[in-house]
Amino acid sequence: MKNNSILNSPVSVKTNTKRPVMTLLLGAAALFLAVGGVSSTARAQDGRPTPVEGTWLNTITRINQGGATFTAVVSFAGGGVWQATGSTERQNGGVSTLVGSWKRIGDNLYSSRAYFYAFDPSGNPVVLLRVDQLQRLINKNQLVGVGQGYVCSLQGKGQDCVRTPEVDITITADRVVPQG
Repeated sequence: MKNNSILNSPVSVKTNTKRPVMTLLLGAAALFLAVGGVSSTARAQDGRPTPVEGTWLNTITRINQGGATFTAVVSFAGGGVWQATGSTERQNGGVSTLVGSWKRIGDNLYSSRAYFYAFDPSGNPVVLLRVDQLQRLINKNQLVGVGQGYVCSLQGKGQDCVRTPEVDITITADRVVPQG
């Protein structure tokens, strides 16, 4: 498969006999995510909320697998907490809610990192997955971004992740604005 990595980083992906299963799990898992980074303060220096805080409806496009799209609901909470759930997460055994951290890294630029589990059809966790995302606030109610996927072992506590460009994504998001 051609590596069209959206962040242009050199990658080598390990292959083995479990590759088709991992690709299927990653595909199902990536079908609802969004975001990357490490935790830090997610507030402006003056203590006010950052412009990205809130809930967003994301359209996720998987760029290296035919442009398949899905929808995710993502929240950027004060203090750097990031959480997401997606429209396809119950397929092929499913995945857990994505949970992670976000931080502001520049003017209207945000980074996040989230982890989640993929499950087999019996409901047993089979792999820990990670997504790193970079998003730009283009106006007060729209975000655009990119994301990179990783596969980690269940025992590695997120320290043994292998880059998996098959699940790279692009993101467009609209803020959820309450009535009134």
